[in-house]
Amino acid sequence: MPPRLLKPYGDPRLERELVGDIVEVYGLKAEQDTNQALNTALRQADYLMGDIDAAVTEEVLQAAPRLRAVICRSIGIDFVDVEAASRRSILVLNSPLFCVRAVAEYALTIMLCVAHQIPKATHVMYRGDWAAREGLRGIEMKGKTLGLIGFGRIGQELAHMAQGIGMQVIAYDPYCAKKSANVQMLTLHQVLMQADVVSIHSPLTSQTRGMIGAQQLSWMKPGAILINVSRGGIVDEWALKKVLDSGKLFAAALDVLAREPAQPGDCFYQTEQDNLLLTPHAAWNTMEGHLRNQNTFRRQLISLLKGKIPEEGVVNPEVSQQWIDRWGE
Repeated sequence: MPPRLLKPYGDPRLERELVGDIVEVYGLKAEQDTNQALNTALRQADYLMGDIDAAVTEEVLQAAPRLRAVICRSIGIDFVDVEAASRRSILVLNSPLFCVRAVAEYALTIMLCVAHQIPKATHVMYRGDWAAREGLRGIEMKGKTLGLIGFGRIGQELAHMAQGIGMQVIAYDPYCAKKSANVQMLTLHQVLMQADVVSIHSPLTSQTRGMIGAQQLSWMKPGAILINVSRGGIVDEWALKKVLDSGKLFAAALDVLAREPAQPGDCFYQTEQDNLLLTPHAAWNTMEGHLRNQNTFRRQLISLLKGKIPEEGVVNPEVSQQWIDRWGE
């Protein structure tokens, strides 16, 4: 039997077109989307695709005795229990570079959109209310301070872009060893106190979940802007709504929510307010990024099938030797 790759969410046809010549790709039919069907499919899986829509938990891993690797076509892997995978010598892979430029550009774009009140201006035009333009006074970003929460690849890319339009950049990231002559590393409190725009680029972990709550929002400058293109769970949405309703912040722009898609009863479910821009977790989605993602995915899978550790995207390299001992060439 050829090696099998399970995609337990969505339609597997795209993956079949991409890697179907080297591995058998299968999924779950809509009518079979039950725990029993998933467990049956997992028992046959050599490789598993992980995604925010299909959490890879301890229970999932227990149901997949043949599993060699979890492959995620994303940067974030907060939906994978990496520790549980490592205990089983299962490699966890992500796609570390595919949307770095895309997300940085998106963060800059929505920052400028809310700073210049473009969403509100669009609604004015829909209503035919030309006179309302007098109330659309925006903010110029040159000379303003951008505060980055997280200074990984995306944060660093955004820093470079923001400096290109004349912004000063400061950052908070207790896990980043990279130093930059042009970006001052500060505490979270200092960044929130000093920044005119705060942009979040941290992974969602037990340490960062709810990191931006009522107290942290109270530290932000009056008239500041909050951007989140990382993970929704980092921000306390109800605390943010209260601050937006108070008028303290100029605006917020969120590409991510605590639950996606939002459901009735969630803070920002089908909400409309002038100082809030919401988009549907789309920052990653560019043609160039999609192609990079496909190429990375195929290279990783080819390496795995050859019994080799992929050169990119290994999240838990500490299990590499155990993996080679078991599956290596």
